[in-house]
Amino acid sequence: FHGRMCNLSSRTVFWGCVGFFFCLVLVLVCPAAAYNLDLEHSLVFKGPSSSMFGYSVLLHRHYSHKWLVVGAPVANSSSSQVQSPGAVYRCSITAERRTCYPMPAGQYVTSCGKTCEAESDHQWLGVSLSRQSSENGGLILVMPHLFHSCCPYCYYLLPFTSQHLFLSITDHQRKFGEYYGSCQAGISNVMTQDLIIMGAPGTSYWTGSVLAYNTSSGTLVNIALTITFPGASGYAVGAGHFLSPSSMEVVGGAPQFSQKGKRISGSSLGHDLRMFGQSLNSGIDIDDNGYKGKRT
Repeated sequence: FHGRMCNLSSRTVFWGCVGFFFCLVLVLVCPAAAYNLDLEHSLVFKGPSSSMFGYSVLLHRHYSHKWLVVGAPVANSSSSQVQSPGAVYRCSITAERRTCYPMPAGQYVTSCGKTCEAESDHQWLGVSLSRQSSENGGLILVMPHLFHSCCPYCYYLLPFTSQHLFLSITDHQRKFGEYYGSCQAGISNVMTQDLIIMGAPGTSYWTGSVLAYNTSSGTLVNIALTITFPGASGYAVGAGHFLSPSSMEVVGGAPQFSQKGKRISGSSLGHDLRMFGQSLNSGIDIDDNGYKGKRT
């Protein structure tokens, strides 16, 4: 009888310790809940075939209207004079009909310098999308990366109108690979209240760079990042108040850095095929500390 009591007491102590340990873990560690995407009730939008519809997507609100903005960078044009310039579509996420309509962009072809011209053929319009944070929606920024041109071409979009802007980086440097001759500026972009930040991974034979255009002063600067060839710095870009509400920090992805990839953080404004840094997101406060987090 005494031995049975000892065994019972030992078991009670053991399971009591186990229960105490799990309670301690639950108190010290914040629980996280996982979820699955709802495939049965999902909203499906379809675009033109062979247009890469969905290469870039963006949720946007314009007053009471809610849109899904979709890039289709190799979509054909209604004009026979332009070959596969790309397109941007707006799709209503509140309407019963899942119809997407092309947004007004890509119809402007203008000279941008002595050796630079906006070439609409195969310009990959819609390769990158971003939006301003605004109570009533703000503007949408659309950029083609223009592989064969040194000059980024921007479109400011509202649901029914657009404005265009040429950003002349440099002139007389059209030679393939050198400096900004094939910089692919616009392959990634971020828009704030007064800044357009764009990646140019093809700069200087794919060392890459990140450019910032101030819409208030009209100045364009190259943000200094310590990257060696071939880094493809600027393949992805992000910006936000990561350190302080009063400063703006820029993040650039360099997916070919040292054959591994790297994410570079800068505050200039205020192995093999891993391609780390190919995609960035800078709009979520992950740890609820009041600052936006950086997600790669």
